[in-house]
Amino acid sequence: MRSQYKLLFKDKSKIKNTENKIDMNTQYPLLLDFTKKVLAKLKEQFPQYDMNGNKNLWIVKPGHASRGRGIMVLQKYNEILKYIKESKGRHWVVQKYIENPLIINKRKFDIRQWVLVTDWNPLTVWIYKQCYIRFAM
Repeated sequence: MRSQYKLLFKDKSKIKNTENKIDMNTQYPLLLDFTKKVLAKLKEQFPQYDMNGNKNLWIVKPGHASRGRGIMVLQKYNEILKYIKESKGRHWVVQKYIENPLIINKRKFDIRQWVLVTDWNPLTVWIYKQCYIRFAM
């Protein structure tokens, strides 16, 4: 594996064919196999792996507002911290934006479930039996 790594990143002339394309199946089968195994492990550990996308979008919203008021969409951790620190005395909710959401009838949706935490030690959680689905317009 180490020699393949060196080939890929040190001597790029050896990995390009005449059309400037790499055929991983024939030229680097071990690396391809290793990469597939790593991705499979990631997907196994993170069930929402395919939903996350690659833009790293985060929704920052005030904890006291509703109906989309005061929402910001940010990408970088430092931007999020700066935005929150600049507004002292407020509470914020930060959540990962799902870039590839599940769709029903061409509409995004979310599932609302009511939960009440009455104690932290020992952890006591009450879950309302019924939930509801909210569809985007």
